[in-house]
Amino acid sequence: MGISIPTVSNASAQSGGNDVSRNAILSFLVNEKPRLFSSFLVISQSQAGAGVFKVDLLTQYGTYFARVVNNGLLYLSSVSMTSSDLCSDLSASEHTANTAVSALNAFLRANYSYLHSFTLGLVQGFMKGPNINYRFLYAQGSTRYEFLLAYSSAINKYLTTKATRLNGGACDSSSVLAGGQCVRNCTAFAF
Repeated sequence: MGISIPTVSNASAQSGGNDVSRNAILSFLVNEKPRLFSSFLVISQSQAGAGVFKVDLLTQYGTYFARVVNNGLLYLSSVSMTSSDLCSDLSASEHTANTAVSALNAFLRANYSYLHSFTLGLVQGFMKGPNINYRFLYAQGSTRYEFLLAYSSAINKYLTTKATRLNGGACDSSSVLAGGQCVRNCTAFAF
């Protein structure tokens, strides 16, 4: 079973004013640092003030923080590596803002009817070369469903590689009970 979704955002940067679209910022980052941001996953994005945007990105080289400023033209005021990890949790706002994550969530809910009463508690991304793989964790009470989705370059689709029912115990909705402890860390799961 696979789903084909857009993996690249196409947009042109807007000039003037402080209101810049999300796609324009992402497109700008790709154009500004094509080697670093040729393939990435937005972990979180926020507007720090008028015309100032902060973006945390998971890349094939690790996790980076970028600060983009719109002062008539977009420019990169800072970029720095924050971690060498190739796996990260997405902020809750990214579950809907990220078109790939939103499409995969819709696909899973449409194909696994029992998920309708479950809440999406955690989305994690894992970079494997230039490809992004995902872990979705759905929660309802003490029940969890974990889905691993891997991108197949051969067929240009995401494939569900694992669907597992797990015990959440008394853990929060973004964790599972493993060995008597609540676990959510990316490195604790096999992608």
